Amino acid sequence: MTTPTFSRQAFEDVASFLPIFGANGFDFGTWVLRQGSFPFVTYHPEVGRFVRTLERHGWVYESPDFLWGPWLRTPEAAGLLSGETLPGATPEQLARLLTVFARQERIVDGSRLEMYQSGVLLAALRRVQSWLEWLPTGDTDAPPSVRQEWLPPVPAGTPTRQARAFGEPARPRPAAPFVPPHPSSSLTFSEAAQRVHAFISQFEEGYFPPLLLLARLAEETGEIARVIAHQNGKTPKPGEDVGDLEMELADLLFVAICLANERGLSLERGFARMMDKIEQRDKDRWTKKVDLSWDVPETEVQNPSRPRQRPPTPRTPCPRSSSPKCPK
Repeated sequence: MTTPTFSRQAFEDVASFLPIFGANGFDFGTWVLRQGSFPFVTYHPEVGRFVRTLERHGWVYESPDFLWGPWLRTPEAAGLLSGETLPGATPEQLARLLTVFARQERIVDGSRLEMYQSGVLLAALRRVQSWLEWLPTGDTDAPPSVRQEWLPPVPAGTPTRQARAFGEPARPRPAAPFVPPHPSSSLTFSEAAQRVHAFISQFEEGYFPPLLLLARLAEETGEIARVIAHQNGKTPKPGEDVGDLEMELADLLFVAICLANERGLSLERGFARMMDKIEQRDKDRWTKKVDLSWDVPETEVQNPSRPRQRPPTPRTPCPRSSSPKCPK
């Protein structure tokens, strides 16, 4: 796992972007809409330099040791993104939050811009800045037990339910940051559709038109093919990520849900109808498995690696003259 460097130099390098990103009129990023292409965001060069600074000091955790996707659904992430716990964030929590900032853009276009416009990024940098007043001098990294003693107090009057900590002036923003709900043990298609709609409906642009969503489905299918190719012999290009098949399949499902929501369709109802159809139409189409419900000796149960074999069926001898079906 990537080991973050919580030295004074690391805090100074990260906090040095606060006056840059917080300057009036700073153009952090802009959405580009072109005919015949997917919308994308062009970022200021300082944004790329900021991400490289985070990576240099290990503040961007590598997967699979830290999975930022599941972490986003935790109460810890919800508190940081809402601003409730951000004023008292520890260095480890700041590193996890900034890992999301650096990594999520590969999955969700414009996520870095959203984190900036919502004020979460600037509030996090203000928290990094506040740590400099409490960190010991020198570049020696301290163990976590000592870092807990450095925790600076939350400034009096700091808003607890806003992302703009430490007296940041309010600025207009399109909507409050989206905080995913805590996951349940299971998720139906209807619940997934509602969750997707809650996310999409906070933006004025809404859902993409159907033809663009169709192109997005084709794009995500290509991403799935790329991961499977990497898993089955193809060597990734230098610097190319092998990919995450689970995430790519989820991306495809997300776009399919968007298309169903945009058309006013129910995937839950459609899936039930589809299963009813194939369970009736194809019930005798394929070769069914042999019944494996026979008794298994205790020795085989204790050794699951040994392949199970069906015991021979005893045959009752019969005279050849009694039945023409008797084996000869």
